[in-house]
Amino acid sequence: MSENLHSIDSKDFSEGSSTATLTTFGDGSVYLIGEFAIAVGLEAKTIRFYEKAGLIRPKRLGRMRVYTRQDVERLKAVRYLRQLGLPIRQIKALVDQSRDFTMEKIATPEVASFLSRHLEDMHRKHMEYENTIRDLSERLKESAAA
Repeated sequence: MSENLHSIDSKDFSEGSSTATLTTFGDGSVYLIGEFAIAVGLEAKTIRFYEKAGLIRPKRLGRMRVYTRQDVERLKAVRYLRQLGLPIRQIKALVDQSRDFTMEKIATPEVASFLSRHLEDMHRKHMEYENTIRDLSERLKESAAA
């Protein structure tokens, strides 16, 4: 997480025409969506998409989303799984197994087993792509020679 990222600790801020007090959660750090986006390296629209998909459930202060340090850690794990190519529905199944899903939870035997199967699928698809590339290359060579 960026050291420049600041957390909001029990500060007053305006929401529309009224003033609301943002209290701290868990480790005392809370983030609004812009700060949260920086912390997890995602755009706000992607974060909203993940929320709609049920991968993250920020607390609310009126209409404002309020994210905790636990949310930061959870979404880092989600982002990592997405980078591995896992579909949202499979990540949701993993996330739903643990209230505090983080990168450390990825090392559990259940998740490792799941990721092992995913790796096997990736190898299979890789071989299919290699065969398709080889076939297409040969066809292009044949058509160029004709």
